[in-house]
Amino acid sequence: MDNQVAHNIQAGTAQLIKASNDNFNALMQHEGASDARTRQAENFRAQQQTSFEHAQQNDRAAQAAIDHSAHQMALYSLDRQTFINPAPPEDRSQRPVQPPVDIFRWPVRHPE
Repeated sequence: MDNQVAHNIQAGTAQLIKASNDNFNALMQHEGASDARTRQAENFRAQQQTSFEHAQQNDRAAQAAIDHSAHQMALYSLDRQTFINPAPPEDRSQRPVQPPVDIFRWPVRHPE
């Protein structure tokens, strides 16, 4: 009886080892498919990174627009908008005249 149990254990173990070896060999034969999956995952990660970078760029642009709008609103509320000289163009420079010192300028955050 003991010999029969030992024989059954050995047979079961041999079957498990054979199944494991067969599985390993099948995986090695499909190495090309594994490489394709790896490339696909790398492409997916690259697309995710590109998408993230575009989203960050859009967020920075939106924040800069909000900051600029807030600054312009503050200037408007303080009646400190840009002054344009009403003189004829030949009598003035091409640039609008700014107030000499803008002590009411809001700190504008520039995204890095």
